[in-house]
Amino acid sequence: MNWTIKQNDHNKKWYFSVSGVESADCVFPQYEEMKARAVQAGVPAENLINARQFERYLDKIVYGKTLPIPLEIELDPSFDARLIIESDKTKAVLYIRKAKDAPHSVDKKLITNMLNNSGIENIDFKSLDEKITAFSAAAEREIELVVAEGILPQRGKNRTLIPHITKLQNEQAAALRKKLIHAVETAREQAQVIYDKDFPLSEAQYLAVVERNDLLFEFSQSEIGEDGMDIYGNPIPGLPGNDPFVLDLRNVEQTNDHLKAACSGILLLAQNNEGLKLRIIPYKDAEAKAVISEDNMEAILVMESGKGAGSRLSLSQLKKALEAVNLPENRYSDDILKDAMYEAHLSSRAIEFTVSRGIEPVAPHSYKFDWKVQFGHSNTVSVKRGEVLLETTLLEAGEKGVDVFGNIIEIDKAEVLKLPQTDTTVRSTQDGKKVVFTAAAAGEFVKSTEMLKILNSKTIATDVNNETGDILFAGDIIVNGNIDANRSIKAGGSLTVNGDAGISLLYTKESLLMNGGIRGGSRGTVWTKNTMALHFAETARLFAGGNIYIDDYCFRCVVKTNGELAISGEPGSFIGGNAHAARGMKVRNLGDYKTVRTIISFGQDYLIKDRIEVYEKQTQENLAALARIESELENPATPADRIQELREQKVILLKSNTALGIKIFKLKEHFESHIPSAVTITGTVYPGVILESHGRYYEVREPTSHVVFTFDPELGRIICKPIDEKPAKEQSSVLTELE
Repeated sequence: MNWTIKQNDHNKKWYFSVSGVESADCVFPQYEEMKARAVQAGVPAENLINARQFERYLDKIVYGKTLPIPLEIELDPSFDARLIIESDKTKAVLYIRKAKDAPHSVDKKLITNMLNNSGIENIDFKSLDEKITAFSAAAEREIELVVAEGILPQRGKNRTLIPHITKLQNEQAAALRKKLIHAVETAREQAQVIYDKDFPLSEAQYLAVVERNDLLFEFSQSEIGEDGMDIYGNPIPGLPGNDPFVLDLRNVEQTNDHLKAACSGILLLAQNNEGLKLRIIPYKDAEAKAVISEDNMEAILVMESGKGAGSRLSLSQLKKALEAVNLPENRYSDDILKDAMYEAHLSSRAIEFTVSRGIEPVAPHSYKFDWKVQFGHSNTVSVKRGEVLLETTLLEAGEKGVDVFGNIIEIDKAEVLKLPQTDTTVRSTQDGKKVVFTAAAAGEFVKSTEMLKILNSKTIATDVNNETGDILFAGDIIVNGNIDANRSIKAGGSLTVNGDAGISLLYTKESLLMNGGIRGGSRGTVWTKNTMALHFAETARLFAGGNIYIDDYCFRCVVKTNGELAISGEPGSFIGGNAHAARGMKVRNLGDYKTVRTIISFGQDYLIKDRIEVYEKQTQENLAALARIESELENPATPADRIQELREQKVILLKSNTALGIKIFKLKEHFESHIPSAVTITGTVYPGVILESHGRYYEVREPTSHVVFTFDPELGRIICKPIDEKPAKEQSSVLTELE
């Protein structure tokens, strides 16, 4: 850092200035150093500002975001007297500056009138008069005198944390630590989840097992301290005690009065001089339980897949659960159990999966019902359009049944069943004695032997919150409320939300309409296969296969669409973040006058790019698995039967990578194809905006209005022109191409 004392050539005043300040750690000059250099330059010492003003200026440099203008160090030659009142009104300071041509004269009458009119109570005029008289005879030209001081309000007793957790005993904690480390070694969890640099497992003093939404700590009741008083005699309310300082808080939700678990897992606790450190490692051991229906016609597995560093479902675990209810092994297959594990893995909650069904007996001249959908314990199930629901076959002689244990059910115990009735949501086709019933609409299918129908829409009359839970429905969903944080809605049809969404997941296979918007907190996601329409979006992720329509604004979002992004309302701005719009954009304003970095890509199929990234990630995972296999094959202690299994896995992975390589090559060829598109700005595009297409870039250097950007495949560059101008012209004065 460099500093100088210079006289301005125009006004002949002296200034202190600094340069080369890279951080607050720079060594700044002391007041005496500055004073000595100023006197050496010819500035009389009595005409220099005081040390306090100089220190205030240095504070601006240390704590300010920009370098302040040079500091005038020579005092004004005129007389000045003023009151400086602190913002909290607890202190008043009288500033006096003597005139240069009358160094021993102070206008006491003016000062007295100013103090009398100030409204400040309990001013000691006698003491002030003595200090002002002494100042008049002194050589200094300025002084600051404390006129009055109020009483600062006091803080109440600090709040404390009341624990609601049960810490694990030493033996339990040690065993759990080993399981967490084992989860990393067996590649069940990413290493950084356990070996965290900010709060590693080894630093935790205590462990506790918690479930999602568990109350971890409660803040003690807030207490208010004694009132203070300002310089005018007015009371200042006392302050509440400070909250305890809690560090980290990953996977921990904090409110004014509580700390709750945001997920199920292992709570790590450590207390140090800085405060309490907390974080939760996601952890949930897999669970499986078998249930036999009352009529012995269904065997159901109730399962919850392992989470985080917890154990995962295994075939042996499922078989053990089925053995507990004495279900014979010939009543189910390993493939069925693998399907069950897959479904459990996809769900964030416990699921029910039917692994074996009995065969109902059929009465003579009755229909045999073969349900093609799984109901579990419920009489309803979400179905897709075109899905086969039921097959019925007319049996003249009837048929014996069998339960899940293999016990025969005689014909005389069967009821006579007729063909069920249907409405327009279910379609039936007949082939001889067989009738097949198929879903004509997506929605919720109601099980009945008399009437088959599908409810193809579902209305949620309240907010989607912890009470309603996540919403999953195969048809259309209408939500007449808001969507709270950490909630998800998945619709097989269209989705309408008559409210706002927080940090949530909205997913629909058709179109999405939001009569509100989303404040995503950088994690909230909206995904739709077709079009999307909403009023606003803040720090969210928007993905659409069709067009995206936004009424008001889109702020710091990640947007991907294979259609067009249109923002037409007021202010109609896209600010910050990035957008990948295959068919371009139509916005009023792009970027912001404050120079916010905004990246826009257009003219290519970005869904293909996503698929390329998925295949490339899968390729890397296969390579990592191959490396582990090679390491195990080279180990002399590996058993012979295990070697054969590893070789088979290796062949599968090598074939998979070959197929993935071909797919990636073909997709990259398609990705290079150009899609006719344009980025149209009817208002203003600001500096900080970067446009990209086919690896070519334009950076906006100056604000420009009413322009359209296109990509010229022949020239291989982005073209900018006024909206109403027909010839394609580059505006190089505004934009700079980045090769």
